Amino acid sequence: MSESDTAIQARFDEAVAAHQRGDLPVAVAGYRNVLALDPSHAVAANNLGTAHKSLGQMTEAIAAYQRAVDLNPAYAAAVYNLGTAYQATGNLAKAFSLYWQANRLRPHDVNTLLNLASLAEHIQFPTFAADLYAAVRRLSPGNAKAVAGEARCLGELGRSDEALALMVALLAEAPGDATYWYFAGDICVKNRDWERAATYLRQAQTLAPAAVDVTMALARVLHPLGAYSEMRALSERVVAAIPDFGPAYTLLSLALQGLGLRDEAAAMAAKGRQLPGVAASLLKQALGIPQIPGSQAEIARCRSRFFDLMDDLATFGGEVVDPVATFIWTPSFFTYHGENDSAIAARLAEVQLQLCPTLAWVAPHCQA
Repeated sequence: MSESDTAIQARFDEAVAAHQRGDLPVAVAGYRNVLALDPSHAVAANNLGTAHKSLGQMTEAIAAYQRAVDLNPAYAAAVYNLGTAYQATGNLAKAFSLYWQANRLRPHDVNTLLNLASLAEHIQFPTFAADLYAAVRRLSPGNAKAVAGEARCLGELGRSDEALALMVALLAEAPGDATYWYFAGDICVKNRDWERAATYLRQAQTLAPAAVDVTMALARVLHPLGAYSEMRALSERVVAAIPDFGPAYTLLSLALQGLGLRDEAAAMAAKGRQLPGVAASLLKQALGIPQIPGSQAEIARCRSRFFDLMDDLATFGGEVVDPVATFIWTPSFFTYHGENDSAIAARLAEVQLQLCPTLAWVAPHCQA
């Protein structure tokens, strides 16, 4: 090793030591010094990107990771890290492409497969995501993220028995994890199995009483079960914790209505109308993310889920004050299913009119 190489290695070792002890600004300066001495040092560029990312400097992180990849296109870790940086900025398409590239370079890397699976699940391609999670489980038996992910995807595919079997096995290993109880409950919700959903969600709520998403999910499940008193108590808890959370007032109103307290129900509904509601969120779930069917069975599942979400929207959506801001999603992707979409369009219009009756207004000069 030449004297110059020795000096570069010493600078690099100093930067790594600073990085390892958490002195990130010193590490950034050190890696830059190394690159100034040796512009082809791909590892220094990759490490510089990691230091910038830890500092929340995503633009600089992307530039550094990209430099490492340009220097060595076969550098799988740098390709993967560049994907994580793009994912952190919300560029999921670019992240997915980079994870796919990293997987080709390093096909048995668990983290790359997990990130690919997570993104596939996010864009609602459950068949592909389930296969990726299963691949992780083969490489890393007992990997909790992979088990939970595969279970969620199988639940989306209507294979609820298989999904629950995975979650029950996971819960046996980690009975104190509220997230897993919540996932199990969500699988049952998708299958409209309200009794089992309530059982799992109650346990999740016991373990994480302050988790609003768990409390709200349990409150929604209690409505079809007619457990209005418990539903009221849960909704009141959320209202007390987050007074400006519109969906909680909608659930509280429904619980009070179920208990026969019509005046109180109307008062809570009125408060909810003044706050952001749940309608836009449910509409986005039903219409906003393209469904990518892998089979005729998935097409049927996707269309059935639309009607389930419309039922939820009709029950929990509250009242929409601003239809222009809320009804921005259209079911255009159903066209690619090759089915008759008239029932879908009719149900969507019916629910929209229910949530926003003013949509039925006709100008006097247009009336017959």
